[in-house]
Amino acid sequence: MRSSFSLRWLPFLLVIFTIFLAGCLQERMSPAVKNAVEAVTAAYAPDSRVAVFKIKPHLQNDSLILSGETNLPAAKQDLLQKLGEAGITYIDQIEMLPESALAGKEYGVVNVSVANIRSNPKHSAELATQAILGTGLKVYKNEGDWYYVQSPDGYLGWLDNGAFVLMDRSAYQQWLNSEKVIFTADYGLVLDAPAPRAGRLGDLVSGNILLAGESLPGFRQAIYPDGRSGYLPEDDCMLLSDWLSDKPQTSPAVFLSSAKNFIGRPYLWGGTSGKGMDCSGFTKTVYFMNGLVIPRDASQQVNAGVEVPTDSTFRDLQAGDFLFFGQKAGPDQPERIRHVAIYLGQGQFIHSGADNPGVRIESLWPDSPNFAAHRRESFVRARRMEAGSPGITPMQELTEFYGISLAKDPIQD
Repeated sequence: MRSSFSLRWLPFLLVIFTIFLAGCLQERMSPAVKNAVEAVTAAYAPDSRVAVFKIKPHLQNDSLILSGETNLPAAKQDLLQKLGEAGITYIDQIEMLPESALAGKEYGVVNVSVANIRSNPKHSAELATQAILGTGLKVYKNEGDWYYVQSPDGYLGWLDNGAFVLMDRSAYQQWLNSEKVIFTADYGLVLDAPAPRAGRLGDLVSGNILLAGESLPGFRQAIYPDGRSGYLPEDDCMLLSDWLSDKPQTSPAVFLSSAKNFIGRPYLWGGTSGKGMDCSGFTKTVYFMNGLVIPRDASQQVNAGVEVPTDSTFRDLQAGDFLFFGQKAGPDQPERIRHVAIYLGQGQFIHSGADNPGVRIESLWPDSPNFAAHRRESFVRARRMEAGSPGITPMQELTEFYGISLAKDPIQD
């Protein structure tokens, strides 16, 4: 009877023992694996808005499986090295982006005046950011009609296939190395013939980029990324190379002039174009129209430029400085940046706020008729966005997105 009882319960006991061993293995490995993943994430991808490093370690049949995805080869290599140095064996199932299913079509160019990049692959998802016509994109993966892309400021999100042209390296290289034209007016149209009353091919906003075609009396031929050809009024555009000849601009007066051109534009969460913009989309667009690319969000822009000392008098501020608002750091709370504006001088600032009827000018001074009490109360810090300081990149240096230098091979592997 004893022997029969033991044999009957043996499979159950083996299962219990296996679970116990797995638990011991999990307990032994988890701290080292977790620490390694966290260390690499902190070093290479502290901001998930601009880097992909989603690693999921788990046990399967007593083996450590590393799954997930990343677009950072160096980060993956560092993680594997750390695990190896810790004596941890593993099975590497981490997928490197771009995914192989793209079959080499790992680039794209925005094909509409303003493309909406969303937080998830569906039209009802949050608007994360925007990219405008002619902007180059890195493409990492595909899900149905949606593609996971990265824009020149590093921001990641999902873009539907109707808003851009997917390209392989050769086609993208050809786009980058071709002469381009930039639309410099506020709003406009691409016409189907070189005549003022011609039909319309599409709308345009300031900063849109197309390929440059022939120059005609009063018009410039312009070509979309998908090959459609139309015409722009000559006074509303410039060759991109000519436009950038005096860029980037560094004079505060130039930035302030650009900022004031957007007064009255509506607030749009996620917007970064003349059609509508949020607070950081506004500051980003102002700088782009002067040949500079800065980070997307206010909480990223606060790390760009150089710090400006401030006190209750704001006497050290200069016109053009960025003002950041939110929650100051305290003993029991971290600093949180939620809003950004551009200082105009004399206590005045310009910004795009959800509580405003569009881009407008307000004041930090209580005796001013446009005093914004909640902005003064929530002021956190100021930064001076000087060219050459951290986080501020001239368009000419972003050859893998704009190809402005007409280099032989601007794509960086």
